[in-house]
Order: sequence, then structure tokens, then C-alpha cells
Amino acid sequence: MADASGKLISSMTEMEQRLAEVVGALLADPKLTLRASVNPLFAMEELGYQFPDDLRASIERRVRFRPDVYKRMEALVGEIRKIAKEPINPDSPADVDRLLFERYKLVRPKLTIREQLPRAQAFADGQYASEPLPPQLKWLPKVKDPLEELRGAHRIMEPLLEYRRLDGSAPRCAPRELYEKVRRGEVKLPVTKLTAVIQPHPAGHR
Repeated sequence: MADASGKLISSMTEMEQRLAEVVGALLADPKLTLRASVNPLFAMEELGYQFPDDLRASIERRVRFRPDVYKRMEALVGEIRKIAKEPINPDSPADVDRLLFERYKLVRPKLTIREQLPRAQAFADGQYASEPLPPQLKWLPKVKDPLEELRGAHRIMEPLLEYRRLDGSAPRCAPRELYEKVRRGEVKLPVTKLTAVIQPHPAGHR
């Protein structure tokens, strides 16, 4: 891994300013370029780049979604945190469970995501009622968000449910375990070459 000195990226504006540098570094290594196709943040970490957790989540959203959807999701994160009066992470089942069921004392939903998926496809351990929705793509099983049972129970539910719906509308970046298998050559990707197009992030987001 490259020396991380000077490679801390602390804002989306800085990410934008250094995008050409980052893409150039990724493209210089064809194997790393392919790994970036499954999770560009992990590939950047191999080059020594570091990010605060909040920025990491924002970059992932920017990679996964169209600019208009990305902007809406960023606005929803801000709205959720304004209502909660704390830096809640809507992608964290533990954070959402704590907020809804410990702080707000809402009734836990009867439905769970795990119960809606075939065992082989169940990705959640069942610990949390607020596991993220699996990608709702046409070739995958459709599930109902368990938190829909709580719509109207608190004003935080509207932005939270909209965020979760948008989050489930696109595939996610590969988790660390899968990325490492790709890096070790244990999982082969269906592509052998990639090119990159640099697009600026939506204007007005810092």
C-alpha cells in the first residue's frame, strides 16, 4: 500500500479536486482498475487514500446513484439528522434501531427482511429490524420494508423510509470480504478491461 501521507481526503469538494489524480492512479494498474469496479473506495485505500466515515458514505452514494438521486439522498440524510438532533447514520441498522426503539420507544415491526428472503439469499443476521433493503432489482426477490409499519409513528419516518427506498434501488458496492477475494484471485470478474469517465459531482454540494 502506498504511503498515506498527504492522502487524506476530508470533503467532497476535495474529492472533486483530486478526482483526476485518483482516476489516473487507478488506471495505472489494470488489476486495481478492475477491483475498483466492485468497490472503488477499497481500491483507493490500496493506494493510500483515507476518508472520514461520513465522507466515505457520501462517496459511495455518489458512485452508486445518478446525480439527482445522490443529491436527494444527501438532503434526506441532513433532514434525518436534523430531526434526530444527532449524527445518525441511516445505513447503520444499529444506529436506526437505537434511535427508533430505544430513544423514541416505537413498537418493533412484526415483519423482518430475513423472513421474506429464501435462506440462501438472506444476508441479514436477524439482529436488527432495520437492516437495509436488499437491492430491489427486477431479477431479485422483492421485499417489503419492515419499517413501513411505522410510517406516521414519528416525523422521522418519512425521510427515513424515502432514504431506504432510494438506497435499495441500486446495487451496493462489494463488502470487504468479497473485495479481498477478488484481490486474491479467488473470485473472477466478468470483465477484463475498464475505462473511466470523470464527471463532476452535483453543483452546490461541498
